Amino acid sequence: MKKLGFTNKNNVLFEKLKEENPSWWKLLKNDSSLYIDIRKDNTINIYYNGSSVFKLNWSNKRYNALTHYKYVQNHDEIPNNPLKLKSNYVNKDVNKINEIIINEIKKEIQKIPNLEKHIQGDLIIAQDSTYLDSEFAYNEEKNIRIDLVKLDTLNKKIVFVEIKRIKDSRLINKLEKGEVIQQLEKYRQFIIKYKKDIEDYYKKIFILKKELDILPKALQKITNINDYNVSDSVELFIPLDDIENYKNEPKRIQDKERRKIRVEKIEQTLKDNNIKYKRQ
Repeated sequence: MKKLGFTNKNNVLFEKLKEENPSWWKLLKNDSSLYIDIRKDNTINIYYNGSSVFKLNWSNKRYNALTHYKYVQNHDEIPNNPLKLKSNYVNKDVNKINEIIINEIKKEIQKIPNLEKHIQGDLIIAQDSTYLDSEFAYNEEKNIRIDLVKLDTLNKKIVFVEIKRIKDSRLINKLEKGEVIQQLEKYRQFIIKYKKDIEDYYKKIFILKKELDILPKALQKITNINDYNVSDSVELFIPLDDIENYKNEPKRIQDKERRKIRVEKIEQTLKDNNIKYKRQ
């Protein structure tokens, strides 16, 4: 297996942020509606509602903050014709990052109709959140991409979490196990195969997040996670309000009953396949 990518906690970007703690960085860290994750290419992503506000890196002896041009179309970085841009992302001057610009970007992100991403963001910024990472990806084998990674502080486990909405047709079908169940099994096999690499990776991520002061509040008192192990299974999360809205949405009684039966079948299928299923 190729290493998970993140091997240099002393990367210039991280060292500069720890040493200088610039005002724009403090502004991003202190915004409770944002969350910050470290990426395997030694970059940092700042997220709002599951979408990237800025991707930070260090190159040409300076901080770079990449954001989608659609979020800042009225700013100096954008030419009159966006088609002239070399990519969909522009480099925002970090010294110009302020609350006004951040709020402008948030308003644009709010227009994106991706409820699953919004659910992900809400889980991470919750007061009692123990989520350490989001959008875990490993494309060298089977295109692995898992929504969330959390710490089970009671059992000292690193746990992968996949979010699904109850309307997702892949949860169950008439002929066989739903596609989601097969997907979770693929993830489980991946975790078992590369368990040690995953544990080492997240132990480094935890320390770096602690040094950068970007851990969730519920994790800040933990010194390290050296005694944590990766859970073999992936937890499935389906929001309770999503389930209730789905069951109660139809006006006809027979349609409500049909949906209730479908939910019960999904829950039984998950139980039969030993899948940890959480809703709240």
